[in-house]
Amino acid sequence: FYQVNAESEDRINDVDLRLAQLEHLIEERPLLLNSVMLRQNPHNCNEWHARAALFKERGDLAETVIAYQDAVKRVDPALAVGKPDSLWVELARIYEENGSPDQAQTVLRTAANQPFKHVDSLVTVYCAAVELELRQERFPEALSLVQQFVAGSPGPRVGVDGAAPSEPGAGKH
Repeated sequence: FYQVNAESEDRINDVDLRLAQLEHLIEERPLLLNSVMLRQNPHNCNEWHARAALFKERGDLAETVIAYQDAVKRVDPALAVGKPDSLWVELARIYEENGSPDQAQTVLRTAANQPFKHVDSLVTVYCAAVELELRQERFPEALSLVQQFVAGSPGPRVGVDGAAPSEPGAGKH
């Protein structure tokens, strides 16, 4: 009943190609929407978490890590929507869960030197660093970190808004 000729075969191939393109766009839709959201506001921490979650759902650990690395590079704490410290802590958690606790500690130490807008953010990073050491059963290192964080470092470190110091022991008298 149905005769296939060269012209109808080209149309079938064209339809198949277009359907494949449509399926690809439908599969990529959440990631494309997330990209648009991040272009509108690259300082939206919640959107960075959503981006990483999309890659994690796909089982793509490398892209998940890259998403968090991009996030910590691009998010300015002064302009952040959400908690910028959560990006650092989550990146460290991923490293720890995948057998790289030393890399996780490096991430948290780097985060501890960031000019967070609020002292609470810095405290969150400090706590995560100490908890990481405790989970790794490196008790002397955990104690050393606590002592270091409580003592503070020389020179006041002021929050990015210039209002409150983000310094351990900032409220000490």
